[in-house]
Amino acid sequence: MTARAAAALAAFARLARHPALRGADPVLAGTFPLELDVEGSDLDVVCRTDNPERFARRLARVLARCLGIAGDPYPALLEPGRSTNAEPPRRSGECGGERRPAAL
Repeated sequence: MTARAAAALAAFARLARHPALRGADPVLAGTFPLELDVEGSDLDVVCRTDNPERFARRLARVLARCLGIAGDPYPALLEPGRSTNAEPPRRSGECGGERRPAAL
């Protein structure tokens, strides 16, 4: 296993334990599980939910809190280009008490 693959697996393991994903059975998808080490590739996570809108709203709130964005970020997920009048992200490097993983 390459160092990038090990870092990706560790990042996914932390993400999969996040309370916002509880009950969603997160699964790592994309290039990583195919053992393809693609420069600049991100981690694709697939989740199961009975209520996609509620799940998306919950994830939007968690992400907004982590990035320090004020306001309701959810409309921007549905309508690209729509302003939420949100403040720009304040990247403190902290989210939920854990350091965010570095870019892989």
